[in-house]
Amino acid sequence: MATRNGTRARSTKPAVVEDEDLDLEDLEEMDLGDEDFGDEGDDFEEIELSGKAQKLLEQITPLNERRKGMYLEVVRNGIGLQRQSKAAALHKTFNWQSFNDRFRKDYSDLALKELIQLAAALGFKTEEDVRHQFNQQRKLRSQRIARKREREED
Repeated sequence: MATRNGTRARSTKPAVVEDEDLDLEDLEEMDLGDEDFGDEGDDFEEIELSGKAQKLLEQITPLNERRKGMYLEVVRNGIGLQRQSKAAALHKTFNWQSFNDRFRKDYSDLALKELIQLAAALGFKTEEDVRHQFNQQRKLRSQRIARKREREED
C-alpha cells in the first residue's frame, strides 16, 4: 500500500510472538525481512498541531485500549454464553443485562495480557480469531437493533 508521498506504508498489525521468554538476543537473530522503510526520520517528523488537530488527537483511543475493549467484549460474550447454557440446562433464565453490567464493572480493569489469556482459555488461538468473533458480535447486535426498530415502527 502506498502513501501520499509514494513510500510504502508500514503495517500497524502487531506481530504475534508465541514465546514469552524472548530476549534482545533472540530479537536480533529474527529475520525481519528486507523491506525498504525509506530514509530514517522522514516518516516520523514531528509537526506542530493546530488547536483543532490537537483536540481531535486527544479523542483518539490508543490502539491497545481498542484491543483491550475488543478482547473484553469477546471474553464477556463467551463467558455469558456458557452461563446461559448452564442456566438453560437447569431450567433457569439468564439475565444478560445484569450479567453484562456486572461483568464490565468487575473485569474492565484487567490488563490486555490477562484478557488474551482468558480468550485463549475460551478457544481463541489468535488475535485474528478474536477480531473475527468481535465483528460477528457487532453484526448480530446491529441486526437485533434493526429488527427491534422494525417492530417498533409497525
